[in-house]
Amino acid sequence: MRNFIFLLIVSFFMSCGTSTVMVNVQRPADISVPQTVQDVVIANRSIAGKGNKAGNILEGIFSGEGIGA
Repeated sequence: MRNFIFLLIVSFFMSCGTSTVMVNVQRPADISVPQTVQDVVIANRSIAGKGNKAGNILEGIFSGEGIGA
């Protein structure tokens, strides 16, 4: 029982530490849109299609993406 309490106290104090994580974030470029532009389209191409699994796996391997992503 003493060993259990000792391990519990030691693990409690070991978990009290903090760590620092630094993340470098780049700011996107400022762009100017001409006055003649009336519509903007945003296409989400990040979702893999369900129909061609073999093609999706091969594309993931060759492009460096996760398989099935």
